[in-house]
Amino acid sequence: MRYYFLPDNNGKIIQCGIVDNETALPAEAIETTAETVSNISVSHGLVRWHDKKRQFSFPKNDDRIWKTLMSEGGYTGSSAVTEVKDLQTVKNAFPLDTPASVDLTEGNFFKWSSTFPEYSFPEVAGLIVRSFDLEKDFDNVLQAAIDAGIYTKKEWSLLAERLESPRGMQFLHIWNNIPIQLELYQMNELTANAFRTIHFSKARPYWFWRELMKPVFSWMIERGIEKIISNISTERSDWVEALKRNFNPKVVPVNENTWGAIYPLDLAIFKGWPDRKTLGKNWNIEQDNILVREMSENEIPRVKQFIDLSWKDNPRKALPLEMLEQQYFLDKATILGYFLNGKMTGISTLRYRKDGTVNLTAYAPQPSIPHEVLFKFRDITYEWARLVGYSKLTSFIEKKLLDRNPGIYDHPGYKVVTHTQYRTTMYELEKDLK
Repeated sequence: MRYYFLPDNNGKIIQCGIVDNETALPAEAIETTAETVSNISVSHGLVRWHDKKRQFSFPKNDDRIWKTLMSEGGYTGSSAVTEVKDLQTVKNAFPLDTPASVDLTEGNFFKWSSTFPEYSFPEVAGLIVRSFDLEKDFDNVLQAAIDAGIYTKKEWSLLAERLESPRGMQFLHIWNNIPIQLELYQMNELTANAFRTIHFSKARPYWFWRELMKPVFSWMIERGIEKIISNISTERSDWVEALKRNFNPKVVPVNENTWGAIYPLDLAIFKGWPDRKTLGKNWNIEQDNILVREMSENEIPRVKQFIDLSWKDNPRKALPLEMLEQQYFLDKATILGYFLNGKMTGISTLRYRKDGTVNLTAYAPQPSIPHEVLFKFRDITYEWARLVGYSKLTSFIEKKLLDRNPGIYDHPGYKVVTHTQYRTTMYELEKDLK
């Protein structure tokens, strides 16, 4: 018996077959082995033939294979991941990678029909929520998750297998093309099961995550959904308390490792974005050779330039530059500038966190100025916070940074709370402003 395959002009295999030894092969067919024909037949059309090299190739990146399978339709994210794993033997049988010039995707990615319309938040320009679009969003969302330390590149399937379930709805919140939140739901007749929520930054206050959900709640209510249910690890008691405060769910034990939360779809829980606190564009406090004042939106480029120069070539520089704009626009933070002898030496943001509490974030490495000057800057910051109505101030700092410089916060009135749910252990410093 003789085995063969027939490639088209682009190298795609359009036919495989077997003939007896007395029968001529079809025109342009290439004779091969039974094993090769078997591998081609289960390759989902991913294998390519390169006539000049007389060699096969197959895509080596599993996420690329997964997206191509999804483009065929008929797969869920999970079943496509399973298929990718089953294709490892086939992939190894064709040692070359498919060149980038070969377009693996024939047609559009499989998309769920969704009745959820794109919604633009009037409170924040550029902030929208819409249905997750596999073709447009997967690479962007995966990279954001990698950058945030949620997944590694090798763990792409942990995201992929959760997408595109038969009754699934995926809601993606984006701000100026930056993924903010992805929520995955199983939709039943009266219940929405929230089985995965990804926050691409842990720097948002809890009220922010609540307000993001108003258009999603409204959409569910219109379609007769009565409640949302989810499971939460018993290790995240801080998250449970925040959910109770912001969403008013009923929380019940499921087992020793899990709590179940039941959320009534009540639009009354939404309070809207807080106003940005300000003492006016002309507010400032000047003492001797130091000055503290509010910075305007028009001064953000100057502030970013200061941050950029302050961090020099430090690879951590990208984070404060990103956080500044997100806190200012998304969280309605106020920017305070600190000046010594007319020169900017520091920047901080202050934003509403909860119940009379303001969160302080500093954006530049510790400047080489006397500690007594730093303490004056902080005292003026506390005075600003008191004047706009706050009674408590909190600030986060990595444990290793505070341990390295313990004198920085050698200031009366601080309470230190340790948090371990972040990528690195964080200290939260609390200051009573009363």
